[in-house]
Amino acid sequence: PRTEARTRVLNMEEQAKLLAKANEEYGRLVTVVLGTGLRESELLGLRPQDIDVEAGLIRVRAETAKGRKSRTVPIVPVVKDAIEQQQAARRCGPGDYLWTQRKNTVWKYVSDAAKRAKIPPLCVHDLRRTFGTRCAVAGMPLPQLQKIMGHASAEMTMRYYVHVQEAELQRALGRVELGLPSLTDQNPAHSQQATA
Repeated sequence: PRTEARTRVLNMEEQAKLLAKANEEYGRLVTVVLGTGLRESELLGLRPQDIDVEAGLIRVRAETAKGRKSRTVPIVPVVKDAIEQQQAARRCGPGDYLWTQRKNTVWKYVSDAAKRAKIPPLCVHDLRRTFGTRCAVAGMPLPQLQKIMGHASAEMTMRYYVHVQEAELQRALGRVELGLPSLTDQNPAHSQQATA
């Protein structure tokens, strides 16, 4: 039987609390996942040779990617900085891994950091989901988000990674010009009756 899809997405306050409770290495790890949407296996398989700083890209190798399909993921400056700091802290050569932890160790650390930050339970994949949702809310076209996330179909991206909260829907609708006149502007008598 299918289980209900997890929809946990961090808000900005939770993110700040989580990063405040993470040590430097895990703070960099969280930053990279929140800034790229990499899967845990892709992150833990990341080597300096996979990063093209000049082009601003991470090359996700087929052997670390789900479905064994390689792709490139663009990086923003804060992610580039986190990767360079991690590389320097570990003194990585081109073939070394940037993070050497096992998956269960990363999961436990992130889970414990969420408890210390006093935020709802969290797993590493929730960071990936947060990235995907934030990109969608910011208006990134679905085909581009699908490519960055490494999904075979847009349906997968929409079903599991785009979780828009009610407040975001309200703000989005508030930015839309609907062309509807205000009822109080149209009929002053109506507004007087409403306030009486």
